[in-house]
Amino acid sequence: MDTTLATKEPASHMVDAAIENIPLTAMAPWPLNPRQTFDKAAGAELAESIKAQGIITPLLLRPAREKGAAGVKYEIIAGERRWRAAKSAGIAHAPALIRDLTDLEALEINLTEQKQRRDLYPLEEAAGYAKFIELHQQAGDAFNAEQIAAKIGMSRAYVYNRIKLLDLDAGCQKALTEGKLDPSRALLIARIPVPALQKEALKEILDDTGYGDGAMSYRDARQHIQERYMLALSGAPFDMKDAELVQSAGPCTTCPKRTGNQPDLFGDVKSRDVCTDPTCFHAKRQAVAERRLDELKAKGKAVITGSAAAGIVRVHDYFDGDQRITVGGGYVALDDTCRDDPKDRKVREVLGKQMEAVEVVQDPKTKQLVEVIQTGKLKELLNERGIKTTGQKIAQQAKKTRARNEQSDIEEEINRRTVAAIYKKHGGKLDRSELLLVAEKSIDRLESYYDEDTYARVDAALGASSSSHLQKKARAATPEELHRLLLVIGLALEESTPTLYAVAKRLKVDVDKIRREVLAPVKPAAKGKKK
Repeated sequence: MDTTLATKEPASHMVDAAIENIPLTAMAPWPLNPRQTFDKAAGAELAESIKAQGIITPLLLRPAREKGAAGVKYEIIAGERRWRAAKSAGIAHAPALIRDLTDLEALEINLTEQKQRRDLYPLEEAAGYAKFIELHQQAGDAFNAEQIAAKIGMSRAYVYNRIKLLDLDAGCQKALTEGKLDPSRALLIARIPVPALQKEALKEILDDTGYGDGAMSYRDARQHIQERYMLALSGAPFDMKDAELVQSAGPCTTCPKRTGNQPDLFGDVKSRDVCTDPTCFHAKRQAVAERRLDELKAKGKAVITGSAAAGIVRVHDYFDGDQRITVGGGYVALDDTCRDDPKDRKVREVLGKQMEAVEVVQDPKTKQLVEVIQTGKLKELLNERGIKTTGQKIAQQAKKTRARNEQSDIEEEINRRTVAAIYKKHGGKLDRSELLLVAEKSIDRLESYYDEDTYARVDAALGASSSSHLQKKARAATPEELHRLLLVIGLALEESTPTLYAVAKRLKVDVDKIRREVLAPVKPAAKGKKK
């Protein structure tokens, strides 16, 4: 049904105007009508209503400005949908009001009516607002979005954001018209000033996984675009006030693509210093790198470029404006952390004023200049300052480790021989059945405690390399043998070497003699003799 049928008060353009019955053939659509899309199903429904009840709300016409089809005398300012439905219903005449309106007056009436009925598609509404401003400007009026907002009862930000939708590229506009993209997410894309990047963003938002699983929500889309297509100016390598760096772009401080310069459009972005044009941002960064390169060359400083530079440095760009620099080929970047420095300072800080060995490399892709130093030269400078390099530290640590391992092996061998000597000297005292019970429990404990060194000590003294072998040996042992077996297991499980030596001392086992025997093969040979 046509929502304009129920009206309590006459519209301003109907006041003091006589309603006439005009032939439909004498009317034609107004060329400037923002509305260009008409729903066929809704039109058919309206046609059936008109057949039954006729046209209740009159059309608004003005005399035709240009010669059109034969017999056409009027342009339809408001009511084109009713006119189309009446033609479909076979109606010959329609009630109409005729007023001599300018384009500006006609457009204002049209927009107000369409907005009240919410009939316009977002892009049609945007085109209407833009045309309204254009006509005012042609008439010499300083008309803006705020004044349109006052006329239609909406906020300035609403009108401005609607007009911004016209900056969408053709593919994005089609997605919006077809309903694949709602106005809120479409506006997020429209704020990207580069058409190629708009296409990328549209694809990413409509398929956030890359596997056709669905579109991003508004919240996710906003976060995605801010992270991927907006760059922080606070960390930019160029001066935002520099108007000469890229003359076509001008300074960032007054650029409309800086968020702080369009608060109505970028109210959701926290920082005012954010660039929404990655292409321009990278162009400025490249320009400042080229400017510095010229300065270095003017000073006679050699710069490594081309294929030679490609083997040394790679600069990885990120959409938030950050860069990650990787340096290789026997060089290290001055802005990297010096791994050999105990204070974890940057290489630049460690070098201080000793910068004569520094070289400059230009990344072939981004043109970014990177200060580097050869790793060999850096090691020399570090050694001069008494700072050990990683290689030296590793070698020193390896030497200490080998020494600890050798000492551990020696102590282990001494302990094994001491246990064996104790075993030979010890005699049994307890009843055999009691000793066997304790022995079986001890063997179980030994099994749960198992490690190679512990079993090696037991095997060296008893000749039993497994739990089952020990159990079998225990069941066949004499009381004296069981007593010694328990002692061996106990000493094998005892991690304290002093305890072992205390037992050895009580049984008059000469540990010093054992130590001398163990150490004899590893002592340095006398002069003139082989080891």
